[in-house]
Amino acid sequence: MEEILRLEDVEIVKSNKTILTIDEFVLRQGDRLALIGPNGAGKSTLLKTLCLLEKPSHGKVYFQGNEINFKENLLPFIRQMSAIFQNPVLLGMTVFDNVALGLKFRRLSKWEIIKNTNYWLKRLGIYHLKDQYAKTLSGGEAQRLAIARSLCYNPKVIFLDEPFSALDAPTREKLLAEFKEILDTTGITAVFVTHDFTEIPYIATKAAVLFSGRIKQTGSPDEVLRKPETAEIAKFVGVENILDGKVLKTCKDSSEIMIGNIKININKPINVEEVKVCIRPENIKINQETGENRLSGTIKKTLSRGSYYKLKINCGFDLWVLTTEKFSEGAEVKISFDTDDVHIIK
Repeated sequence: MEEILRLEDVEIVKSNKTILTIDEFVLRQGDRLALIGPNGAGKSTLLKTLCLLEKPSHGKVYFQGNEINFKENLLPFIRQMSAIFQNPVLLGMTVFDNVALGLKFRRLSKWEIIKNTNYWLKRLGIYHLKDQYAKTLSGGEAQRLAIARSLCYNPKVIFLDEPFSALDAPTREKLLAEFKEILDTTGITAVFVTHDFTEIPYIATKAAVLFSGRIKQTGSPDEVLRKPETAEIAKFVGVENILDGKVLKTCKDSSEIMIGNIKININKPINVEEVKVCIRPENIKINQETGENRLSGTIKKTLSRGSYYKLKINCGFDLWVLTTEKFSEGAEVKISFDTDDVHIIK
């Protein structure tokens, strides 16, 4: 696929402090990349660098193979991009005029402006609001306006900085579904920053994890969320069970690992002696006769989470487990998990 953006040996330095260090980064046509990481990791700085709003202290930025000279006119490149932020910018004019503004700057004909604007107003379900002043819109309606305005001039790439985080859950889910359908049908390239991991497998085709201004892991959403490369990443993406293990024996397609005084099995060979064993809480079953690894345990703590419960179970070592069933603290239970659900960090 065609390269849209490339960073090479990029550094952002502010007040003698290095904020971002990117050895190489490539965004290809059709990619839908999620940027995740803790607060202060450099996600927004990377987003601003990609959309040419942040000039690197060192390194090179390429757009469709053309090296960007930040001292010259950036407008021809910026006009091929669009951005949506958590709090959409609403100008003191009607919904129609807000959406049409970018097309007017590009000097499209009046007929093209009306045609494109009305199409995206209808596509985002706010055509009936076109004559209403934008600043009177609800949060969901305002974000729909921002999306319509960003897409109406057919950008090469769209950048999103937590655009759905301020919306209530029903509004967010509906808008996410519509936005995904737009990305699916248009094939537009997108980069978005999010703290909501449920958005990642839903929208993204790729994910990148940032820590301390560096990209630590990239891959498919499933790879990043279920096969983190370090314990630091595992903890960040919600793997609450990260245990020290020792490899007792290994063969062609399996290994036996000791955690404390308990042995578990996994379905892959391990060529090191000590590992981190990762098991997601939602992959552990309670009182079910399934799973290759079966242990007995005692419930030490029960936490209600509304529609489900979070349990700490000691089975020779502590495990956090998610369940929709209610259990009492002190109850004896059987737990099990599949070998495929165990992720090993060497």
